Amino acid sequence: MHESYRGFVNTWECDENDHLNVQGYVQRFELAARHLYAGVGERWGAERLRVRHIRYHKECSAGDLLAAQSGASGEGSDQIVHMLRDAESGTLLATAIDTLDAADAVPDALEHVEIPDEARPRSLSAAFDSKTLDDAALRAKGYRLTYTGIVGPHHCGPEGVMDDQHFIARVTDGVSHAWSHAGFTKAFLDAEGCGRVAVEMKLSIGRRPTSGQLLHLLSGHIAVSRSTITFRHVFIDSETKTAFATTQVTALVMSLETRRAIRFSDAMRTAAETTMIRD
Repeated sequence: MHESYRGFVNTWECDENDHLNVQGYVQRFELAARHLYAGVGERWGAERLRVRHIRYHKECSAGDLLAAQSGASGEGSDQIVHMLRDAESGTLLATAIDTLDAADAVPDALEHVEIPDEARPRSLSAAFDSKTLDDAALRAKGYRLTYTGIVGPHHCGPEGVMDDQHFIARVTDGVSHAWSHAGFTKAFLDAEGCGRVAVEMKLSIGRRPTSGQLLHLLSGHIAVSRSTITFRHVFIDSETKTAFATTQVTALVMSLETRRAIRFSDAMRTAAETTMIRD
């Protein structure tokens, strides 16, 4: 695999759980894709990415040194894989599988590598999420408004469309409302000394908005287990009321003291199931 990224975790990139916010990982994977292509004389463009599937393996915090390696998947011509590690210890922090648009294929100059087991999907498939109903149909199913905003010039990459990081930034701004609707309120988490943590994520992009576009998120949880909950967030064009992207996230509740997942009580799980979306 090719070394595709080196960098550092800044304090301002960390969230209320004192670790790198998930949008920071996504930013690194976008940079890794761009440098991977540049290394073989090609140019990565935002329009190439159709799906990014991510698994989060270990926390990283302010001051950590990061490095990534990337390569073409040995299982097809439309995927690349990224491995993000602690640059000092070599600990695997996160992985990503990028699926390209149907019109694209990875450059011939890239050697193909097998997808490591650590990167393979677990609770979420790597396939494009095509359940993009419009605003009214989603609300009728029980999806709720969790975020409203506008795309600014600083949210867009060199192609003039919203970059990968700022898709996920909207999710991190809205997901607390989805957690609260599922019964995991801020008051409950504060009392238990817990935080909310993503372990697996999939971004599916139908199209990318440009600067000035109004957007909102409709969110709901679609699965609950003993220790995880899976959310689905749909990006809606606020003027046309049509969907243009989705993010699915499998997450857990973590003790901020032990940094370990907690199991949901029967009462917590039952309460979450009563408001679950059943597509």
